[in-house]
Amino acid sequence: MQKTRLARIGAEAAWVAAGQLLAFLGGFATIKILTGELGAAAYGQLALGISAAGAVHMFVYGPIEQIALRFVSVYRERGRLHLLFAALRRLHMHAAAIVGLAIIVVTSVLYAFAGTAWAWGILILLALLFGVGGGVSMTLASLLSAFRQRASVAFFQASDVWLRLLLAVAGLAWLGTSADAALAGFCLATATIAIVQLAWVMRNPLVRPHLHGHSASATGTEGSTMGELVAYGRPYLVWAAFAWCSTYCDRWLILGYLDERSVGIYAALLQIANAPIAIFLGMVNQFLVPLIFDRAGAATTQGQIRSSAALLNAATAAYVLGLTVIVGFAALVAEPLVRLLTSSEFSRHADLLWVICLGLSLSSTAQLLVIKGLSHGRPQQYVLPKFVQLALLIASMFLLVQPMALMGVAVSLCISGAGYLIMVAWVNSRLVAHAF
Repeated sequence: MQKTRLARIGAEAAWVAAGQLLAFLGGFATIKILTGELGAAAYGQLALGISAAGAVHMFVYGPIEQIALRFVSVYRERGRLHLLFAALRRLHMHAAAIVGLAIIVVTSVLYAFAGTAWAWGILILLALLFGVGGGVSMTLASLLSAFRQRASVAFFQASDVWLRLLLAVAGLAWLGTSADAALAGFCLATATIAIVQLAWVMRNPLVRPHLHGHSASATGTEGSTMGELVAYGRPYLVWAAFAWCSTYCDRWLILGYLDERSVGIYAALLQIANAPIAIFLGMVNQFLVPLIFDRAGAATTQGQIRSSAALLNAATAAYVLGLTVIVGFAALVAEPLVRLLTSSEFSRHADLLWVICLGLSLSSTAQLLVIKGLSHGRPQQYVLPKFVQLALLIASMFLLVQPMALMGVAVSLCISGAGYLIMVAWVNSRLVAHAF
């Protein structure tokens, strides 16, 4: 039995690693090709468009993703998965209405204005559509991760990255060299993946029996389920405001203080720095988070709480060690690495790379530690740490960007990341478990 369990865990880890590695390589290929084709200024426009897509993802679909990931284990333990899936369908209908209204507003603005407003409007409209496709796809990935369907998650994750690159290049060839054309390719790719992924999930034998059926042992109603899910997801809306600003407002502040070219250079370096950190955190999230949530269950016993905490502590120790290696490597090979992955226009600023890596490492370590509160049903406890992170980022950039240019942005990332980590550690030290 023990050998069988270890074999299963090993196979799951291999699938997670394979998916993350293919996505990692696809991300680098995307940076290399699109920075070369677009140049720094247009690449900066693309980065600003993606920040609008990030708003859709974080505000509309982010809470639904977290609900799907956390509550599969809870409702499976209760024998009520059919209620969970019914509630998730309703949440997605509400999300579609919200984004649909936003698209109508943007389309109306496009119709009313021309010139520069028209160009930016097209970019924002494409970004909204990209955010919808990405949000649906990530929600389905969270559902598959909760059921520990590692192979499926790895396949769709890697396919999304590579198909985005392929269709972005096709868009540039067909529509011309512009941020709009690249983002149109991103939209089409993500929509395709979301549709195929939805069909796959609906046919999955672990999901299909619960889509419409009712468990004989289940009690409760869809209304009470919605209430519980909304109560859990509501803090993510406040959290999303701080998360979006701390993730993307640096690009808009750079645009205000400097120019689009600086945005493009910073965005490319940020992607290079974030790629190894994202793959590392992605492996931990996809592989260990469902296990941590499984151990926590409904958090009704001290044994569940201690078991999940022990696994998280071990994961955090390994994670910090890995990040130390990544930051050190970035400091040693920054210039040749940036030149290899972009062009000379970007590599002249390679000295920023390790500083950005350090800032991202501090933030991602804090984000990993947030899992403790999520497994205890306390997401609202992390609103204050997010606020502190954002306040430190904006204040630091206000003071440092003009005298230090892009290096001031990188240093601001470190200051805000350190503040976030300290605040999360403080919250975790005072955390009290909450049973679902």
